[in-house]
Amino acid sequence: MPLANGVNWLDRRQRSRSVLGFPLAVWLKYSEDQGRYLGAIVTYYAFFSLFPLLLVHALTGNGVALGVGLTLALWAGNRVFIAAGSVMDHIWGIPPRRQPDFFGARLRALLLGLALGSGVVGTSALNAFGTVGPGHALLWRIGSFTLSTAANIALFWLAFRLLTADQVSWRQLRGGAVLAALAWELLLAAGSLYVHHVVAAASNTYGTFAGVIGLL
Repeated sequence: MPLANGVNWLDRRQRSRSVLGFPLAVWLKYSEDQGRYLGAIVTYYAFFSLFPLLLVHALTGNGVALGVGLTLALWAGNRVFIAAGSVMDHIWGIPPRRQPDFFGARLRALLLGLALGSGVVGTSALNAFGTVGPGHALLWRIGSFTLSTAANIALFWLAFRLLTADQVSWRQLRGGAVLAALAWELLLAAGSLYVHHVVAAASNTYGTFAGVIGLL
């Protein structure tokens, strides 16, 4: 049959050419690991973790009450890191008995959140440098982008390593960290354009929905 012959021909081509076989293998592995479902889990918890974390900047009042409120906000906001750790354990096939317990998972999430939060502030500052300088020179922008991307690679590399309960080598996580850092830079650029052209120009009513859609 012509269709079967065409499929067989494509299969032979992808087996003989790594440039064709590698993307196909990645896609098949992504499907086998239920990548869409796992990504949706992290997205869900990331979205709802934003709100308690935003309270960290708005809580005021008695010192004890403020301390309790900050602790609870950080505790609830770190749920995204716990979900990400579960996803990484699932991807790497870590059995439940070797995964962190209740308190261990939350302590790891809190420490990782603090580390990544500090790192994100630093990389955001590097990105901001691209908008200053003499005449916004092209070399200045390229240098800022390069430094921030390199810092993001280090952050994602560290996060992937810490989120995995088993002993996974740094080398195995290197490619994912590079791709994640590049995707993050593209997301920041797209988010900036979205805020500038959509949210800033929206009405008060529509602006609320535009902000929610932007977060999603």
